[in-house]
Amino acid sequence: MNPTLSSFKIWRTGRAIWLALVLSVPLAAADDPLAYWEQHYNEPAVQQKILNRIFSGQIGPVSNAQRDKESGATIFPKNGGWVKLASKPVYLPRKSGAGPFFIATCMFYNQVERGPINATTYLVRNATDRPDAISGGYAAEEAAEAVELPKLGKTFVAIVGSFGKNNQLQWSGSVVSIQPSGKPDSVWITPMSARRFQFGFAQIGGKVEELVFRYKKSGEDLQYSAYRWNGSRFEPDGFASLSTIKALPSEVWKYGGDL
Repeated sequence: MNPTLSSFKIWRTGRAIWLALVLSVPLAAADDPLAYWEQHYNEPAVQQKILNRIFSGQIGPVSNAQRDKESGATIFPKNGGWVKLASKPVYLPRKSGAGPFFIATCMFYNQVERGPINATTYLVRNATDRPDAISGGYAAEEAAEAVELPKLGKTFVAIVGSFGKNNQLQWSGSVVSIQPSGKPDSVWITPMSARRFQFGFAQIGGKVEELVFRYKKSGEDLQYSAYRWNGSRFEPDGFASLSTIKALPSEVWKYGGDL
């Protein structure tokens, strides 16, 4: 046998195996449309597809969409009104046999120039089933963000909304846990008395992270509290040190509005 030809055949076979392994990576990623949505989220055609999944084919074509003058976001026609997705989605990859999950927030407009009138955050389990709302739809604007708590070993979704204007601006907040089955559980909401607030997550003496919260009523000092995870929800931690919470750095208080 010609040794040169034999070496070429071995090289060619090895290269074919290498190419098959390399090409299998993007093909595997393409099997997850939710990951594709997250990677191409800013493309109008992808946003239209997401909105049509939420609203069962009620979204007009990209050619009829408008641009938000402030943010540059695409606003799509829907049944005489308009809808716009928030600037960022939440993508929770497959983990321990659960997921992946995709979470998108949608703002509704009667007229584009007058701003949104309400907002709702939706949980998408796959590219075929209809998504579920995981917020109440009471806010005018809303945003969701994944919260990784490595010490606690859990991932949550923080949702913050606002409504009203200027001195009448109010905020609402909640924390949602997505079960492995895809069932969303609301595990904490801001107290009704707190209309302007900030919250976050930090270790304040224990081994795992807790939810820390502060708010201010007009003419009063800041009020602080902490909530610990009891296995199913965040409950008030009456033993938390207020001095420790007050001393937390500013970057902890990342959810909410200005106080």
